[in-house]
Amino acid sequence: MFLTTRETVLLTELVNSPTPVSVNRMMNLLKVSRRTVYRELENLETSLASMGATLEKVARGRFSIQADEAAMTEIQAAILGEETQELSTLARQHAILLTLLQTKEPVSMHYFLETYCISNTTFYADIKQLETRIARIPLTISRNQGYEVTGSEKYRRLLMANIL
Repeated sequence: MFLTTRETVLLTELVNSPTPVSVNRMMNLLKVSRRTVYRELENLETSLASMGATLEKVARGRFSIQADEAAMTEIQAAILGEETQELSTLARQHAILLTLLQTKEPVSMHYFLETYCISNTTFYADIKQLETRIARIPLTISRNQGYEVTGSEKYRRLLMANIL
């Protein structure tokens, strides 16, 4: 089962806490807004359902996990055995740029969202940062039926060599 880093942190806290965990505690753990916590809890409910467990709202803004022993064992195994595959922002941007430099045809945004498990907003922010980084060389990122790098082969190769 694939758990995001945030889901793993939330699950660890929910499993190890003797009392229901408050939304404020989750906000502090994840260092995100209340809205993001609720979004992550919604995703976590789906993950827990696949393991035979549920996320229960115990009191106002407090949550706990309800599961039998078999499901709890599976949750523990998922927490301990989870290897996060998320890349750092810089590594992800380098990977996106390398993909764009190596392909001759436009690459869809959906491809990047699925490959790197990121949101539209994150992808747009990455593209914007990449555009500012490559602005000093005669290459541009164009958006025609997907994303591609346009410019001379010489500068494409130079940029690839610098990234690698």
